[in-house]
Amino acid sequence: MKMPSDTAPAWPGQFAADRFWSNISLEPNSGCWLWAGDYASGGYGRIMVAGKRIKAHRLSAQAFLGLGVDDARIVCHRCDLPACVNPGHLFLGNQQDNMSDAARKGRLVAPVYSSEARKAASDARLWCQAGHPWIAQNIRTRPNGRRECRVCGQIREKLRYKAEGSRWHQRSSEWKAQRKENRRGK
Repeated sequence: MKMPSDTAPAWPGQFAADRFWSNISLEPNSGCWLWAGDYASGGYGRIMVAGKRIKAHRLSAQAFLGLGVDDARIVCHRCDLPACVNPGHLFLGNQQDNMSDAARKGRLVAPVYSSEARKAASDARLWCQAGHPWIAQNIRTRPNGRRECRVCGQIREKLRYKAEGSRWHQRSSEWKAQRKENRRGK
């Protein structure tokens, strides 16, 4: 594979350059240089250089676009293919540039964080996480405004009493006996 003639890459060593070129497969329709070596999460190619594993598109940007080794800028893809290492398809930017590029291309779906949306999602629930019915009689609003299942709260309290080593069973039977006495006395 031949390097572009107008570019003089600045490789961190001949070994890295040889390994880089041996792991590239040309895609004729798009012009992408697809990474055929090891992959990281998200489909990004990765390569070991000087004992450090780096992403292949970042190595390409270091060699062809003048990105420094410790440069904090992000290497973004114009072609939106994480496996592409063609320097003509890469550009340097920050996170805002990357997100703007994604939004322009319609690849970004903004999550809804408004309190109204969270409340609507909570209201739409039919069951708590443990499977208890999510109905008005079974919902408790905590002092911080968070809502929880009453049954789950009672179970959590019982477990807490047991874990603390208190005599929950004894207290429970004492309360029951006291209630019976109070009822008889009325």
